[in-house]
Amino acid sequence: MAELHQFEHELAQAWDPGSWRDVTVVVAVSGGADSVALLLALQAITQQQAGRLVVAHFNHRLRGAESDGDERFVRQLCQQLDTPCIMAHADG
Repeated sequence: MAELHQFEHELAQAWDPGSWRDVTVVVAVSGGADSVALLLALQAITQQQAGRLVVAHFNHRLRGAESDGDERFVRQLCQQLDTPCIMAHADG
């Protein structure tokens, strides 16, 4: 089992994965650095405990192709992490 990074360790101390072992945790991921870091940290600590992690991404379509690129990035990241992902987008 790999050693946790400092952020992962602090997250696990603040929110013990054992306390949400039987709960599905939904993490909103925009594709930006902060939400991706949170996803990766949650992924790391759930691998050490029995926890279910699901990603949610909503494309507001406010930035055109850039918003679509974020959606593609999050979808690909979830596939790489083998993490379920729920995608939705604004109409129009």
